[in-house]
Amino acid sequence: LAVDGFPYEAIISVRNSFGWSPASQSTSCCLPVPTAPAAPQLEVLDATKVKVSWKPPESSCSQLFYTLKIRSVGSGAWRLYDSASGELVHEGGKAIPAGTLSVVVSGLAVDG
Repeated sequence: LAVDGFPYEAIISVRNSFGWSPASQSTSCCLPVPTAPAAPQLEVLDATKVKVSWKPPESSCSQLFYTLKIRSVGSGAWRLYDSASGELVHEGGKAIPAGTLSVVVSGLAVDG
């Protein structure tokens, strides 16, 4: 397993009322960091909503998560889409889960 290009390995033990088992043999793999997805497509739904769609990048990992950032053209402030609330936030926010390939972003004209 690799997170941001750093490889990891894992072992496992099990415990019951008599104690812990010996550890298993280790297993490891190194998956490359996924390539960037293609540019997203935008569809205006109304004056304050836009649908953002994308295609997943080629990756050997099935558990991809996405972050989506949006800003007004010409402004310097990117805002993150929070998949938990469906709103744009200035920081933090929950990543978009695997399998999701489009989201509707609301409130675009409310506060820029």
